[in-house]
Amino acid sequence: MKKQLLFKLISASLLFFIHINTKAQNSKSLPNKNSSSSILNGAWKMVYDNVNGRITVAKDQPLKVYVLCDGFWMWFGPDSAGKWNQGGAGTYEIDGNIWKQKAIYSFDPDRIGYINWSKFELRNDTLYMQNYVKMFYKDEDVTAGSPKRNVKWVRFKE
Repeated sequence: MKKQLLFKLISASLLFFIHINTKAQNSKSLPNKNSSSSILNGAWKMVYDNVNGRITVAKDQPLKVYVLCDGFWMWFGPDSAGKWNQGGAGTYEIDGNIWKQKAIYSFDPDRIGYINWSKFELRNDTLYMQNYVKMFYKDEDVTAGSPKRNVKWVRFKE
């Protein structure tokens, strides 16, 4: 009887500890649903791209697709031949109207580690971005070699 009671107490204590630990881990790792990064959650399609004055407007399909979720991003898009085989992923944070994006994965290994600061403005379900306001690689400011780029994203509705 004492062994059963001891076993039940140990089991209950272990389950309680696991529950408390899981709750603590989730509160540390899950962002607040009202955080500044959560306002951008969702799937976005690029419909306008202006790189150094060269403008491209989407016709039948988006120029690229971004998926954003609580500080994490991923994108995919076509290569110059139109094949959808390029992409990347990483983390981001928002500081006022500055989006700070770090590339952790990329179809192009040379892009891994870059940090791109972009100005952004959100108007309803349209996101306007001025990319490469600041660009860093291994703590070095490499903004001078970055193109001038303005893009327009629209949130997917379907």
